[in-house]
Amino acid sequence: MPSPPLSLRFTSITFLFVGSGCAALIYEVIWFHLLRLVIGGSAISMGIVLSTFMGGMCLGSLLAPHLIATRWHPLKVYAALELAIGLVGATLPWWMPALQNWYIAQSDATGQDLFIRAIVAGGCLVPGTILMGATLPAVARSVASTPTGLADLGFFYGANTLGAVLGCFIAGFLLLPQTDVTYASYVAAGINVLVALQAFSLAQRMAYNPDQLQEKGADQRSAVENVPLLIAIVMALSGFTALAAEVVWTRLLSLLFGATTYTFAIILMVFLSGIGIGSAFASKFAARASRPLRLLALGQLLLMLTLVLANLAITRINPFWLPRAGGPFHVYGVFLHDTIRAAIAVFPSAIIWGATFSIGLVAASRGQPDAGRLVGQAYAANTLGAILGSLMTTMLLVPSLGSQLTQQLMIFVAAVTALIALWAERGRMTSNVSTVNPNRSNPIETFDPELLTFPRSFWIVGLLAFATISMLIPPPHGLLGNSIMPPMWNRFRHLYEVESLNTAVVVLEEKATDSRSLCVSGKVEASNNVDDLRCQRLLGHLPALFHPNPEKTLTVGLGAGTTTGSFVLYPQVESIKICEIEPAVIEAAEFFSEENHNVVADPRTEIVIDDARHYMATTQEKFDIISSDSIHPWVRGSAILYSQEYYELCKTRLKPGGIMVQWIPLYQTDWSTVSCELATFLKVFPAATLWSSGADRMFGYDIIAVAQVDEVPIDLQAVQDRIDSNKKLKSALDEVHLGSVVDLFKHYVGCGKDLDTILQDAQINRESNLKLEYMAGLASYIQEPDAILRIILSPLRYPTEMLINDEKFHEEIHAALNLLTPKEGD
Repeated sequence: MPSPPLSLRFTSITFLFVGSGCAALIYEVIWFHLLRLVIGGSAISMGIVLSTFMGGMCLGSLLAPHLIATRWHPLKVYAALELAIGLVGATLPWWMPALQNWYIAQSDATGQDLFIRAIVAGGCLVPGTILMGATLPAVARSVASTPTGLADLGFFYGANTLGAVLGCFIAGFLLLPQTDVTYASYVAAGINVLVALQAFSLAQRMAYNPDQLQEKGADQRSAVENVPLLIAIVMALSGFTALAAEVVWTRLLSLLFGATTYTFAIILMVFLSGIGIGSAFASKFAARASRPLRLLALGQLLLMLTLVLANLAITRINPFWLPRAGGPFHVYGVFLHDTIRAAIAVFPSAIIWGATFSIGLVAASRGQPDAGRLVGQAYAANTLGAILGSLMTTMLLVPSLGSQLTQQLMIFVAAVTALIALWAERGRMTSNVSTVNPNRSNPIETFDPELLTFPRSFWIVGLLAFATISMLIPPPHGLLGNSIMPPMWNRFRHLYEVESLNTAVVVLEEKATDSRSLCVSGKVEASNNVDDLRCQRLLGHLPALFHPNPEKTLTVGLGAGTTTGSFVLYPQVESIKICEIEPAVIEAAEFFSEENHNVVADPRTEIVIDDARHYMATTQEKFDIISSDSIHPWVRGSAILYSQEYYELCKTRLKPGGIMVQWIPLYQTDWSTVSCELATFLKVFPAATLWSSGADRMFGYDIIAVAQVDEVPIDLQAVQDRIDSNKKLKSALDEVHLGSVVDLFKHYVGCGKDLDTILQDAQINRESNLKLEYMAGLASYIQEPDAILRIILSPLRYPTEMLINDEKFHEEIHAALNLLTPKEGD
């Protein structure tokens, strides 16, 4: 069968790589989610996952040329790899639970089990990622290792990256919001199968003769097998700056846009689009470049300027270019607006990083007989640099230097990369001249005169100085704290500001009132204004008052410490445990020591630094009270702490008679999202009571859901006696107008069993789908708390069966609830 025309072959292989990249990105999203459930969502755990994922691809690209015989048809090998990837991807959701059970059996709740986490991540990710990393080197053997052939591979790399953009969109905006991880895995596996069938069909029609390719590509003057060291270093440094900058920019842009799962998808799509377009575009002229190393150097010089542009866009343009509100499709307009804002910052640099890969492949061409080996080594060098850039920036650079200095360091690395590229060109020109006339005493004299007269080093020093000076301008006040509200930045002083492992933590003080707020991930999470204090104290005092003898408590999320500090006032409490994922929050809580009764320094307090889902799965402790005061569910990753499986875990960690408390926000959300949160909690705790933290029950604020393991009636007289007998407790409650049983019931809004009708169509948030993460992200721009509260209040009645010793308070509670007493209703 005759081979198809060259243009048709090129187009067909391009589509193969688009499909392959699409499936790979879907898997990446799914696998990261599944592993977060197993080893936790802390920065260290996610660092292990990312380095394992990229490390597997690096290993695959290095091993493929050595394990795959050159006589095998490259496209048949590619088809086999795609089928194997599909098999791994489709079945991983089946066998991961067994690995999870093994991990829990081996692990503990101290967070010191990093080696075991690495084993789990490796067992899940390495098989599939090695196969992914082998695909490009496998196809590379279908072309000659000439500049033209390697430029084509740069184009295929760009197509693969643009396919990943499509996969990111499909996974983040279509598949996972509507289905679950298992279904999404099947879709990705289906794409792998289609790619494999197409590759096999193309292989049947495309002749392959490795001897002809080697003869065609070999340079008689050199039989160098490996990528030149200096070029490998350039590729590695390019990968380093790319992933380092992505980490910094993703952190900053997510603060400005709101840290929803859609924001992270948008930023990743823009970043990958730039790399894909840059690689594809550069491949068209890289093969014709007489001095590709000079192009590499020029790209790094331009990168120094685009890094400055990115910083200016993020700090000076994006914060003050806010999306317009309104319209039935407002949220999608916001997504489009955020995409444009992200592109202004990220796109120029991403294009250069993509172009560097294609040009670097051409520059590495020295007549190597095996294009697969060359491409594998170049890809591995780039990937290894990316791994180091991501890990060092997350774990070391941003926490120690901050995002501003880290970006300055990236400019310096780009300058060093340009110098290395120029030095490599000098060495190559010297080698070429010596080869042409080895008897010359001074071969450098035969260079193009521009090589000696062009003051490269002065240009680089000048650009470095300009770029560094441009970055010395400090970011605007407010960028890290309450980032989503730039019009309010000038109203606050910054008392504390840290960029830590996971996010930015800031304590603000309002200039006009001296009230303080704690900002995490760019939004206010706690404050000492009376409404926030009431909410935070209800989360602690309601279970402590209702439980007859609380001895051990656990608070999920320290925040300002006000909720946990409530337990300090109960002398019978012997142990106060806090599970907090972000260490910087502990320091920030000291600015609220008066409101939290200095709980951090209390001898009964123990703080565990861990992801709450991971801690619940690995600890064997049991508690009388678990108060889950996690971050808003639209923040990516937090919806796990609103899932049915999480609540079931919490239930197993409660002692007999234990009480579980869950915070449910009514702001920046809609009814469908709140109904999902309520229905999921009530599925595990059907008899829970619901309380509003607002001063007036006509105005929505937050809901506090309180549930008992055993449905024991609440002794109202015992609650009142506990308040009256403890002066410090009484004072703390009076401060937020909760100093009596009647005052407490002014915030009662319903019982779970009465909400069956209005919640009958609500979705349940499960770990396999995390519906809430996507629902909350879409609703994060909506403000209708009052309307949501009215829906919850609609079936309100006096909870007779849940109360005992309520005779003294009967009429007053009816009045507080705006209900007629039975006598008045006759």
